[in-house]
Amino acid sequence: IEQSIESYEQYRSDKRYYKGIGENPASKVTEEYKSKAKEHISVITKNFTLIKKETKSKDQCSDPVSKLTKLIDSLSGFQADENYSGGFDFLEKGKFKDELENLKSCTRPQTNVSLVSHDELNKLLNNRNSELWIWILIGALVPILLSTILGFLLFRRAAGLKVEISKLRGEVRAIDNNLFSQNGAFTNSITNCENSILRIRNSLPPDLTDEISNLKGQLQSLRVRDGNSPAIVRNSEPVSSELTVSSYLTQAAGRMVRVNSVFMRPETLTQDADGKFVLMQNQRGQHLAIPNLPRFGSAQDYSHFQKFYDCDQPAAGEIIIVEPAIINQDPASGEWNLAKKGTLQISSR
Repeated sequence: IEQSIESYEQYRSDKRYYKGIGENPASKVTEEYKSKAKEHISVITKNFTLIKKETKSKDQCSDPVSKLTKLIDSLSGFQADENYSGGFDFLEKGKFKDELENLKSCTRPQTNVSLVSHDELNKLLNNRNSELWIWILIGALVPILLSTILGFLLFRRAAGLKVEISKLRGEVRAIDNNLFSQNGAFTNSITNCENSILRIRNSLPPDLTDEISNLKGQLQSLRVRDGNSPAIVRNSEPVSSELTVSSYLTQAAGRMVRVNSVFMRPETLTQDADGKFVLMQNQRGQHLAIPNLPRFGSAQDYSHFQKFYDCDQPAAGEIIIVEPAIINQDPASGEWNLAKKGTLQISSR
């Protein structure tokens, strides 16, 4: 309010000065007056925004504020148009200074209001700032403390899991060694039986030779490739003979080892209970990948086996193995890789 009164008084002084030296309204003097007047208008209008906010809840200030609001709104005409002829004349008629003085008196504090000294105010502000900094520090330390506690708990949990995994590895290693020993003993037993059969065959009449050969073939079907692998059925038929898939699967019976293609590596096989191939051995000791499907329901079934077998005319019908696909095992991974592609044909029977 004080600043508005001071600006108003300065305007009145400027107006008298420029009015005394200006003759032509379009002269440079008039332009300077307008510039000065604009500065005072700007000060008063900005201050009045704050004045209205501070006196909003005071009933005794409503009348001067209402009058001043109308006066201040009238200043927009001068601000919008430099050629507005009224200028600040309405301020003199509207008793602008008187209304500002009324505002000044109505905003003074009442006698029963206790005032705070400057030093006390600074002390209160400093105490408030100290409390604020303490809360900021606590807010910064709490996440760090929680992160530390969480990290410690996770570390302990990870250490416990590491010990459990180590124990589990030891148990798996012990089971593996036990199975290896059992498979080795089983293989030795089969070898002893084969040797016994040879000795018996040499001492028996010729009419029992065929029966001994059948018995040897049954023992060979039980032989395992090595101590760590599951049982792989040995095919007793000649290598070059053409057999149906049904014949191969009959020889395997319930001892078949099923394998399936590895994702993104279609020419690599790994053990799978639902595999599309069965592992077998021929008389030469080669490992074979035999389709685990005796018949094609349609030509589209061939797509599951085309990486391992060639077929000139895929169709629905019984599958005949002309030449079985040969595979080799990778000792490091235990997976089977295609060594030689096989050939099959379809019988419409």
